Amino acid sequence: MAYVFPIDIAQIVALFLESIFYGIYLVTFGLCLYILLFSAHTRHRHRLLNPFLLIAIAMFTIATLDVALLLRHILDAFIYYKGPGGAQAEFADISYWVNVTKTVTYCLQTSIADGLLIYRCFIVYGRSLVVLITLCILWTACLSCEISTVYIEFTLRANAFLNSKRLSPFIISVLVMTLALNVTATAMIIYKIYSIQRATKRYLSSDGSGSESTLGRAMRIVIESVAIYTVSVITFVAVYLAGNNAQYGVSDCVVQIIGITFNLMIIRLDQGRAIESRHRPSDRRDPGPTSSTSGLSSIMFEPKADSTMEFWSDVASVTMRTPTSEASTTNLSSQNMEIEWDERREQDLQV
Repeated sequence: MAYVFPIDIAQIVALFLESIFYGIYLVTFGLCLYILLFSAHTRHRHRLLNPFLLIAIAMFTIATLDVALLLRHILDAFIYYKGPGGAQAEFADISYWVNVTKTVTYCLQTSIADGLLIYRCFIVYGRSLVVLITLCILWTACLSCEISTVYIEFTLRANAFLNSKRLSPFIISVLVMTLALNVTATAMIIYKIYSIQRATKRYLSSDGSGSESTLGRAMRIVIESVAIYTVSVITFVAVYLAGNNAQYGVSDCVVQIIGITFNLMIIRLDQGRAIESRHRPSDRRDPGPTSSTSGLSSIMFEPKADSTMEFWSDVASVTMRTPTSEASTTNLSSQNMEIEWDERREQDLQV
């Protein structure tokens, strides 16, 4: 006979696992806050109003609330509940406010993560409305299923688990659409970066390897960050479809993993900015009032207002270049895309 993972044991294990990931989250969140508030590469005029700072704080608040709610639920089940059925009966009350609120935290965290992924794809594709609308349709459909899941769970008023027949169609829809959105948007970003990197590779000499490494680093960061999140969601889908109570522990860990991947991306981007700063020429001159800055030189030389937002703008600027009228620039065309070298870039290369 197959071993059945009891709900009471599953919830204790879930608290243990989520506490481990929450500890990791605390470390990465501290580094993320330092970068957004004090890093020399984050020159946002009003640091406290930096949108990425607000998102980081919001995600941390949701993650903290989720682990606190799990602790409260375990205390309710094992300490405060004195009714029939013991702890298992308490965990089976799916409409209990703690259960519903934990579902809300999961939905909020995943919605924010998917929205950030859509934003990155939107920036890399040169703020294309077609890309934005297409991905937002899938995001809106996923959000609608999440709202339906919360509503049914709140009004069910019965002893049931997440595998309830009324909940299963909506939960499966949410998980499938989350996976589809992540895979689609990530594949689009990687394809765009890879295509421009391959198109320009033949024109870049060893002196121009900085921009190429920037594109390669962007591709690595995207793949690594989304891989962690996607693997956790796939694991959640597997245990949910198997009807195993391990789904509670996995779903709780997903809430923490989403925040960890966001923080790690900002940390990686700041480290990349620091490396680029060390390799900039020391005799850099300020451009004149009529000089233009190309995508390649902006990646290599220009100071950035925000090490996260501007990074994706840099990647987009390389992929969406248009020619200027300056005689000192050299226009190289490949696959209907042109990359220009401005006057200051040529002078720095000569040095």
